[in-house]
Amino acid sequence: MSLTQEEYEGLLARSLDHFSDRTYENLMAEFLERMPDIYDKRDGSMAYNAGAARNFEGAQQYGALDFILSQTFALSASREHLIKRASDRSIYPYPATPSVHYALFDRAGQDVPAGTRFSCEDLNFVVIEFDDDEGKSLKRTVTIDGEQKLVQLVECETPGAAGNGYSGDLIPIDLIAGLQKAYMYPEVHKDGTDEEETEHFRARYIEKMRSIAFAGNVADYRERILALDGVGQCKVYPEWNNDGVTPALLNDADAIAAAKTAVNAMSSGDAKTYLLAMVGAAEAGKLTVGGAVKVVVAGADLTDPVVPPERIAELQEKIDPRSSAAEGDGIAPIGHLVTVASVEQVAVNITVAVTFHNNNTTAEDVQTAVEDVISKYFVDLCKKWSASGKNGVDILHSTISYLILADELLASWIRTVESVTISGTDGANKNRTLGVDEVPVLGEVTIV
Repeated sequence: MSLTQEEYEGLLARSLDHFSDRTYENLMAEFLERMPDIYDKRDGSMAYNAGAARNFEGAQQYGALDFILSQTFALSASREHLIKRASDRSIYPYPATPSVHYALFDRAGQDVPAGTRFSCEDLNFVVIEFDDDEGKSLKRTVTIDGEQKLVQLVECETPGAAGNGYSGDLIPIDLIAGLQKAYMYPEVHKDGTDEEETEHFRARYIEKMRSIAFAGNVADYRERILALDGVGQCKVYPEWNNDGVTPALLNDADAIAAAKTAVNAMSSGDAKTYLLAMVGAAEAGKLTVGGAVKVVVAGADLTDPVVPPERIAELQEKIDPRSSAAEGDGIAPIGHLVTVASVEQVAVNITVAVTFHNNNTTAEDVQTAVEDVISKYFVDLCKKWSASGKNGVDILHSTISYLILADELLASWIRTVESVTISGTDGANKNRTLGVDEVPVLGEVTIV
């Protein structure tokens, strides 16, 4: 059955409104209105009861239709259906990874066999092989109280961040002959990470659909680097050794002509031959600024996104090893000289001038709640860092004011926010833009 234009437009309008008017009561009212008045339409009549059963089912169907419609699109799909939709493009959430710790075993210099299990507090750990993915030996000894002790790796059997930060004695689950003592060495080889959270996965899927990754372009770099352990966000910048040479200069016809005239005026020799070759390459459009790339990464933990130096060194090895720079031994294509760096945190102090509803409320009463609101705002800014591109994130005084008054608890105490002063600005109610590779962390909050 085909729909009339009016029926189609009505159905479209209802779908945009999530069929919110298709309730049992509304459907029943429309049903009775369409029925001729010659019939008994009172509650309990045959006509009423027949319509009630039908419209009850109809309301449920409209609810199911709304659910199906919302699960159709990546922007509104629940996690389960988002994963199914993304799987069509072979995109899946990053799985949880277990933490790996160094453990010290006092066993007269003997190894503890791989696969041996221990418990530490409420989690279990298992001894793993001594070599990492690159075949580099991780087995080593340390000196404690003048004695050489063997340090091995133990992996948490529970994937995710649950195994991070564990220390203390290891209790053997299996019998180990000659073992005197076992405990966590105060050094973590690799922190565990939880399974990728839904909104991060949604944003990554949508970005993948909107961008085209190709042979070392920015989208290709982002796709490959975001798949590495411990990387939550990244920015990729083409560089030219920071010396001010730009593509426009290399292709500037007037500059090339002037250079050619100057070189032709030189006396013959190796210098003239070399420079003529360079000018000829410029005329032919063969000079390029390509090759130097800077990758800035942020961790998955938005409260502390700074990536530690040792992890930066590991990422450097995976992307473009220093020992064979630009030779294509890592993720980066041949000819790309890549430098990996971490995002930086900048402590930002905030001063908030407020008016309370009554004189009995003091700044101390609201201090913690205000700090929590601004901290959450800064976490949201950290989440948006990579999307800011070649710009820095903006800290907006108006947003801080709005969030304070939007909090139900704070709104019960605070009538108005008179002004917000952000450190690094020249006065109250001024916004602050951070550096391109900076994210904010809350410093001191002063309420006046």
